[in-house]
Amino acid sequence: MTREERLAIIETVVRRLGLNGTYQGMMGMVHGVDLAYDQPRILSAVTKELYPEIARRVGGTGKTVERNLRTAATACWKIGDRDFLDEIAGFPLQEPPTSGELIDYL
Repeated sequence: MTREERLAIIETVVRRLGLNGTYQGMMGMVHGVDLAYDQPRILSAVTKELYPEIARRVGGTGKTVERNLRTAATACWKIGDRDFLDEIAGFPLQEPPTSGELIDYL
């Protein structure tokens, strides 16, 4: 599978969770999942490594990426397909996932 194909699959799943292109964090979420797929250890350094790398890919700063991903994760929780979110997580979620947790689940 090429990287472009993987990004397309990730985007489809993220859209199914309720995000669309109007959310600035949507593409950040897609790239975050892609980065975590290639470098799973990056999830242990979300603020110092993951957010800055996403910012390099999609533009902005680590802080704007963090805010946009937090908004996207909240939107998935509030308006997204909660059953699908639970399925992805592997267990019923009792509270909204952090953006790092959501990227990990995806």
